[in-house]
Amino acid sequence: GPVRLGALLGLGSGTTTGLVAGALVLRSLGKPVSATLQAITVGMLLRMVAVAATLVVGHRLGAELLAVAGGFFAMYLTGQTMEVGSAFARLRAQARLQEQKA
Repeated sequence: GPVRLGALLGLGSGTTTGLVAGALVLRSLGKPVSATLQAITVGMLLRMVAVAATLVVGHRLGAELLAVAGGFFAMYLTGQTMEVGSAFARLRAQARLQEQKA
C-alpha cells in the first residue's frame, strides 16, 4: 500500500545518500579536519536534495509522504550521527597528539 511504498522509498533514498555521505567522510580521514567537515557538509547538501526529490517521486507514485519522510530521516539520523561522531573522534585524537607533543 501507500504507507509501505513511502517507507521503502524513504529508506532506500536515506540509505543510498547515507552510503555516499559515509564514503565521503571515510575518504576524508587522514586529511586535515577541514576536509572531514567539508565531506559532512556535502553529505548534508546531498541529503537535502535527495529528500526533496524522494518526496516528489513519492507524491507522483501515490505513496504516503509521512512514511517517505519517516523512512528517510530514520536513516539520516543514523548516518549523520556516525559521520559527526567520527569527526569529533578525529578532533579529540588530534588534540591528544598535540598535548603529548607539548
